[in-house]
Amino acid sequence: MLFLGLGSIIWVRTGEIMQGNVGTVLLWIAAVVCIIAATIFWALSQTGGPMCDPKSAFQPHGLLWHPLAGAMTVLLYFY
Repeated sequence: MLFLGLGSIIWVRTGEIMQGNVGTVLLWIAAVVCIIAATIFWALSQTGGPMCDPKSAFQPHGLLWHPLAGAMTVLLYFY
């Protein structure tokens, strides 16, 4: 997460994309979107949260957080 934040700051301040290729920039943006979505689902699925139902078969943390965090990792690898 720190890498994404620092990359964003450098990108905005300098106006230059570190990896000038459009494809790599799209990979980076997709990674940021994945971790933001994962964090939102994680926060909503905490104990007492709106998506927290211990008796339900649908568990947002396991079904949404882990795949999105993994997707972010793969996207940053290819970035």
